[in-house]
Order: sequence, then C-alpha cells, then structure tokens
Amino acid sequence: MKNWCGYSKQDLKIIRDFVHEINNEIIVKIGTSKNWYCVLPWYKLYLGAKKQEKWIEEIRFNWCKKQDFYFQANMNIISLLHEIGHFQTFNLDEWQERNAQEEYLQDLYCEGKIDIVELNNRYFDLPNEYKATKWAFEYYKANKSKCENLAKLIKI
Repeated sequence: MKNWCGYSKQDLKIIRDFVHEINNEIIVKIGTSKNWYCVLPWYKLYLGAKKQEKWIEEIRFNWCKKQDFYFQANMNIISLLHEIGHFQTFNLDEWQERNAQEEYLQDLYCEGKIDIVELNNRYFDLPNEYKATKWAFEYYKANKSKCENLAKLIKI
C-alpha cells in the first residue's frame, strides 16, 4: 500500500537507509506538502510527492543548469540530497537570514512584483539554499552508483 505521496513502505525503508548512511540523526517522515522539506535544527526531513509537477521540475532544473557545479543527474535524487545538504551545511545565522529573505521573496511574488521563475531563482541563490544544492551535486558525483541505484529501487 502506498501513502498519499506515492511511496510504499519498502520505498520508505530504502530512503531512510540511504539517508542514515549519510547522517543517522535525520528523521525521515512523510510530509504534508508536494515538495520535500526539512525542519532545522530538529533533524526532520519530510518527503514530498514522488512525482513532482513538470513545471516545478523545469524551473529547478533550469536554475541548476546555470551553476558551475551542475552535471546531468537524476533531479529527484538531487532534491532529496538537497534537503540532506541543509543538515550537512547548517549554519544558524544563515538559516535565520534565509527565513527573512524567503518571506520577503514570497511577499514580492504575492504582490505580483516577481513571477514564479524569478522567485525560484532568487530563492535558490540564497546562501544556504545554494550550499545545500551544491552539496547535493557533490555527493551525487562522489556516490553516483549509490544514487542511481536508489532511483532505480524506488522508481523515481
């Protein structure tokens, strides 16, 4: 039986084992949002929908392609690794600044001053978001077969 976001119990076990090989303090749970997200500094990582909406994937992919660390990779695995990257690169001062900046960007978007693409690009340019994404690509590159095996096992 699968939960609302499309993961079976076996998928969850596989994902938890993968995450715990990197950092065994992280608690992996099913989230309430389509997006993957984490709660710092409480070491909780929430899984989002197994299948992301295509337009969201394209916006994130286009931002990643512009970065010097980019290479072709499974973007679903990169999304998971990005969230783990927040734990691996955590800095409380940056995180507090990020929260203020994220709220400001959300306000600009809600007021129609920026579109969804600019919102995404400016969000991922925030220092801790950039570091988490860079960490994700570096981990994937160093552990390519492990990451690709995960994608195959959970079918993403």
